[in-house]
Formats: sequence, structure tokens, C-alpha cells
Amino acid sequence: MKHLCIIVPGSRYLFDPWTIEPLGALYLATVAKPYCDEVSVRIWGEEEIPSADWYGITMVTPHYEDVREIMARIRLASDAKIILGGAHCTFLPEETMADLQPDFLVAGEGERALISILNDQYQGLPGIYHGSDGWGKTDATQLGDLPIPDHGLLQHKYYPNPAFANEQGGAIMASRGCPYGCSYCGPSVGLWTRWRDPAQVAEEMALYKQWRFEDDDLFGSLAWFKDFAQLVPPNRSWRCSVRAKSIDMRILELARMTGCKQVGIGVETADPDLLKKHCPSKSVEANTRGVQMVKQAGMLVTAFLIAGLPGETEQSIQNTIRWIEEVRPDKFTVSACTPYPGSKLYSKPERYGVKNLSADWQDYRQLGHEDDDVAFVYDTDQLDRKQMTELWHRLRETAQYGIAPRS
Repeated sequence: MKHLCIIVPGSRYLFDPWTIEPLGALYLATVAKPYCDEVSVRIWGEEEIPSADWYGITMVTPHYEDVREIMARIRLASDAKIILGGAHCTFLPEETMADLQPDFLVAGEGERALISILNDQYQGLPGIYHGSDGWGKTDATQLGDLPIPDHGLLQHKYYPNPAFANEQGGAIMASRGCPYGCSYCGPSVGLWTRWRDPAQVAEEMALYKQWRFEDDDLFGSLAWFKDFAQLVPPNRSWRCSVRAKSIDMRILELARMTGCKQVGIGVETADPDLLKKHCPSKSVEANTRGVQMVKQAGMLVTAFLIAGLPGETEQSIQNTIRWIEEVRPDKFTVSACTPYPGSKLYSKPERYGVKNLSADWQDYRQLGHEDDDVAFVYDTDQLDRKQMTELWHRLRETAQYGIAPRS
């Protein structure tokens, strides 16, 4: 009997652990089902972890020390094999393998690699590290080869957006990949976007009434979205994130008609020099038009903002505050710029004026429960950590409390 349990470390930085389904873990568990007698997905610290023969642990950078503790507790309790994967493993595979010493480590998209490991056919395959052997990063997954993730593997009910969710909902992705190459992001596999069959995405949407799309830019292909819009089941409510330059009234009308209630736009900053330096595919003008069009189409619009981009100054923060007051999106998130492994900020900090980069992975978090939870992990030529934190507070205060609805 072979039991695989996929473990997702619980995040102390989420306001509600049941807001976002662990979609990556669901894909892995689903593709493994034909090769195991039992498969389960559990949130560490929130749900009971069953005894298993194999444990797969997904890891992002701020969970590094949590994963070390999880592995130690598994080792004490059993002789099960441990497989690590996720973004941190993808970009720092050798270092992570040497330090945490799992039985296997997967770099890149993990579905094919996981099946190969479970079937003991992993030798020489890309993306797999075992002992002193390692074979690079996995190639891009053919999305047409993947099944619909089995949302029924989850024990808990999830709600994709408390603003409009009134029953259980799920997370969903129509694509993988991002072609834009912003300084603070690291592409897991290549700089391009791959799209699922729109019919399969629509079929998955039949499972729940409420959905949260996790794509970087759901409007990135008008042709794909037109096909998809004809297939969406009726009476669905959903939200998505997009890039402002992908927005036009045609796609917004299709989105609204198929149940879209909220659109998030990666605005980042309203300082043109910072956008040019860190997000050259974006512009203040395009972000402004995007917000205005979403509001005109009758949907809520969220602006995703980043404070502390290298080069940030008092003036650039004031530019963003002024933009908020003039353009007036409905909602905001204000993240602390975090140079995760795989990003240009991490690999080439001197190019961006980044100094004194922290080696404490627990500090690499963009958001937190409270104001004091956020942490900047570097100084810049213009500002130190303390000054950037003060600017983050100011921007966050304006975004959360300084905008009264216009009558």
C-alpha cells in the first residue's frame, strides 16, 4: 500500500487560512492518484497529518524554517520518504537540498517529476534532485496532459472572496507562466504563457458557484477569453487578476456577463521612473485607464501596490498616494517589495542599488496580519529598511483609510 500526503505549511501571514485553496498541491495530488493507493492534502498546523509512506511538502521562501521543523517531526515519527518542491526549491535547488536534505527535491513544475519519483523512474530526469545527483529544472508542463484538480481532496471549505462569496468556492488557473519579466518576480519555467483548454476550465467551474482565478493575467489572450466566455456555466461569481494593458471594454463586457465581480490590477506604483525600471511593460497611464474601465463596466477594482521598490523615495510614494486619491480604486493591497530567489532583484542586487540583503528567509514576506508583521530585507542607495517601512505604513494608511467614496 502506498499513501502519499501532500503537506502545505500553514501561513501565519494570512488573515484567513481558508480563503485560498492550495491549488498547486491539488494538481500534484490529483496526478499522483493513479499511482498510489491513497492520496491526501493537508494544511500543517490546521489539520491532522495522517501517517503516510511519502510526504510531499510545497515550500515558498518565508516557510523555509517551518519546513525544516515539519521535516524534523516527520523524521521522528516515521521512515517515510520526503519530497520537497515549490518556488524556493525551484530557484535554489542545490542549496536547499544540501541544507534540508530531503530524500528528493523537485525544481520547476512538479507533476511529471512526482510521478517519476513515485514509480522509481527518476534517474536523469530534469527537475529532480536525489542525494548528490541533480538534473536541472523541469521543462514546461503540457497543460493539456493535466486532469482537472480534484478539489474533493480538501477537508475544509474555502471561500475565494469574502466580499461576495456566500458559499464554498475554489481557486482555479486558466494558464501558467508570465512573459513580462518584472524585477521582483522569478518565472518558474520560461517567459511565456501557456493556456488550458477553455472547455476544461469551464468544466472545472461547474464544481462550485464561486471562483478565484490565480492567473497573472486572465485577460492576456482575447481569443482564448472569447472561447472561454461562451462555455462558462451560468450563475457563477468569480474574481481575477489582470494586467492593465490587457483590458478593453470588449473583454470586460464578456467578463461581467459570465459572472466576474472583481478585477485586480497590478498597479505596483504610480511613479513612472520606478515602473520603467522595474515593470517596463506597465505605465501609469495604462493603469489609470484600466481602473477607470473596470469601474465603468460595473465591477469592483482592486489595485495591487508595492512599497519600497529600489529607487523608492518620499516623492515616489507621494506620487502613488496622489494617484490613489485621484483614480480611487475600490480596494487595495500594499505589499513590501521582496526580492525572492529567482528574481532579478535577488540575483543582481547591485544593478538596482540593493544593499545588505538579509539571509533570514523568515523575513521574506510581502504582507502580514498586523503592521509590524511586514519586513523589508534590504537597504537601497536612497533609503534604509526603517525608512522604507515608514513609507509602507504611510501608503497603506492612505489606501485603507484615506479614500472616502465619491458621492
